[in-house]
Amino acid sequence: MLKRLIFLLGLTLVVIVAHAQKLPGIQTTSLWAPVSIKIDGKPSEWGNEYQALNKATGVFYTIANDNENIYLIVHAKQKRVIQKIIDVGITFIVNSNKKEPMKGIEFTYPILDAPHAILIISNARANEDLPGTFVNRRPDTVVMPTAKQVDSLRSVANSLLAESAKTIKVKGVKQIADSLLSVYNEERILVAARFDSNNEYTYELCIPIKYLDLSVQSANQFMYSVKLSSRWVEPKQGMHVRYYYPVRGAGPVPADPDLDATTDFSGEYTFAKKP
Repeated sequence: MLKRLIFLLGLTLVVIVAHAQKLPGIQTTSLWAPVSIKIDGKPSEWGNEYQALNKATGVFYTIANDNENIYLIVHAKQKRVIQKIIDVGITFIVNSNKKEPMKGIEFTYPILDAPHAILIISNARANEDLPGTFVNRRPDTVVMPTAKQVDSLRSVANSLLAESAKTIKVKGVKQIADSLLSVYNEERILVAARFDSNNEYTYELCIPIKYLDLSVQSANQFMYSVKLSSRWVEPKQGMHVRYYYPVRGAGPVPADPDLDATTDFSGEYTFAKKP
């Protein structure tokens, strides 16, 4: 029985890995948004599946549309990628100019200060990062948090994320002044993010097409980019930074190059027609 269970688990992992390997680095298809779509940071209406896995940024993603809106859903599994997203946010850039895909209308979320970012990450990673409590100061009797405690701390992380990330940075929209826009805005730009039971992070964004000078009816294409900026683009007070010295007398070298470098990708999307 045990051997059969191990075999089935192994087979499941093979299927999951094989599916991930089949995904392109850039989305290649147009997609009509699910009828039941709700911007809540939960990928259930998407079937928990994505159109691409971009290795440069380490995120899964899908772009879709209906007659009124463009949707972006991003999913991150790797701890360091999630930490970077919490530190600097995800910037989604839309531009009809193919020559300059990295320039256009920008939407960045979440916008968090360093102390809140640290609290969110530490609670979300409770079952991975907490060393437990030493009993009678003896390191050989570590008490790890229970599953119930981990779930509770993850709930705290999601509550902190919802309470702290209340603005979305908007830039380049003609009808809206460049600013930090409330997530409860009248412009109908919707955004949400949360951690799931596996400590993985999902982010959803909904943008009314009317702000993008595009049209579903005319089958317009547009260029887009997804960017995770370097933490040094806009340094935040209280952000934890580490260095090391590779050679005596040499200057300090960042110990977190993955967090301190900008990663991005660009693609082209053609509006899907209603099925």
